[in-house]
Amino acid sequence: MTYPNEALTDICRQLLDEWDLTPDQIANLAKNIPGECAAMSDNRAEAAWQDRQERLMESGGPDDSAYRRDMIAAGRGHLLGGA
Repeated sequence: MTYPNEALTDICRQLLDEWDLTPDQIANLAKNIPGECAAMSDNRAEAAWQDRQERLMESGGPDDSAYRRDMIAAGRGHLLGGA
């Protein structure tokens, strides 16, 4: 896998200069990066899903009028519960 070398240089500079971490601390931190990034990604996906669900609830859900029309046309409209 490749990544921009500038990203590595920038992160290393931040860890050394802004966070005053030692090389051993940086090595330990590096071991935890994949798990932390995976957790952050999962949290973001969960938040996006939650936002979508809330928008669907506010809007009344997806448009299922074509499905309802087809069910009624097929004579199974009674299965829709209130159609």
